[in-house]
Amino acid sequence: MSEEVDLLGNDSALGLLEYLEDADSPERDLRDILLAILNEDECVTSLAFEIGVAASAKIALEKDPRLDAGAASLRRITDDLPASEVNELRTLARDFLRYAMEPYSLRIGHNPLYGQWGSTPRWDAYRRELLKYFNVLTSPPLVAREGAGGEGNTLWDSGLDASVDDGIIQANLMRLPTLSTWSAVANDAYATHSVFSLPDRKAARNAVAYAASSLISGLLHDLPTFETTADRALAPRELSKLPRRFRSYYDVGFARRLLVCVISLTDMLHAPARVRARCVADQLIIILLKLKAERILDELSDTGDQLSASMGSVIDDVFDLREDAFDASLTYMSSSLWHLHRMLSFVPDVWDGTSPQDLPRPDTWFAPFPGEVVHPYLMLPESGEQNGEGVERR
Repeated sequence: MSEEVDLLGNDSALGLLEYLEDADSPERDLRDILLAILNEDECVTSLAFEIGVAASAKIALEKDPRLDAGAASLRRITDDLPASEVNELRTLARDFLRYAMEPYSLRIGHNPLYGQWGSTPRWDAYRRELLKYFNVLTSPPLVAREGAGGEGNTLWDSGLDASVDDGIIQANLMRLPTLSTWSAVANDAYATHSVFSLPDRKAARNAVAYAASSLISGLLHDLPTFETTADRALAPRELSKLPRRFRSYYDVGFARRLLVCVISLTDMLHAPARVRARCVADQLIIILLKLKAERILDELSDTGDQLSASMGSVIDDVFDLREDAFDASLTYMSSSLWHLHRMLSFVPDVWDGTSPQDLPRPDTWFAPFPGEVVHPYLMLPESGEQNGEGVERR
């Protein structure tokens, strides 16, 4: 039985079509929506992606209503527009649909629907449906390729990567106990440090230590190549897991400082206290370490998927992210959602009143939070800080 895909049947598409029916300048709105998504500086979310598909499909339907039986009931938008404006809309729609048919593109990052479906019959059906709309907007028509797929690294799949093939790290990983006896207390995803058992906390801390070894190994492995090339597309694979919007800042000096931060945080694991973030760079490293550690515990346990949240809560307890100083998760937030929220009422305000322009730049990520100190190397002249304030003394 073949899969059926309705590009305009989801809530996001229906919300957009309803909005366009009453919009004062729907042609301008379609243009701004597609530009916001195509100019995304992080990764396009599923919500923004569905809106982009719906906007592109609507533009294609303006050219050929036969693509969808319900097109006749929709408001016509382009009939009275100058040819130049119509062509601009069709070009934007064609560009977006081209990206929408691929698992990954350098411009908008990973395709969230491919991440959800993978190389499945549903993905193939989805691509075939997109291709119908794309071919209306371009010439000559493309030919569908069954099972087209691809892989890439993002924050969310950064678990046990190639760097843990290192023999020493792999041997250490295998020394972790199989967590078949994960404590009942750890099943509570909302539990606090005081109720986690000592074996649970030790296993979580060990997993974080081995995750840090993986991260350090990856940075050390990639630094020599990174130092000899001016092509940022060849940057170390570990840096590719940091926010995409700031990738132009990720040079060799940044990589060295990041390595110092990882080593400094790892050194703090020897003490029983929670590992405390002292700057934005620490926060981002902790986010990566938590994801890697969760993957390690998940792969080495036979407790099943039901304890994933429990493992995560114990690992969370290893750290103090200092979210009172800054919420580092904002650096991964979609900028297109910020723009779309300002236009479409059904798009939530995920930025909570802030904006992409408010984010701190990477050249400030190593500056200490108030009351914290950082490693002296992070404050050397190359970083732009020479006053010595907030420098960790040993």
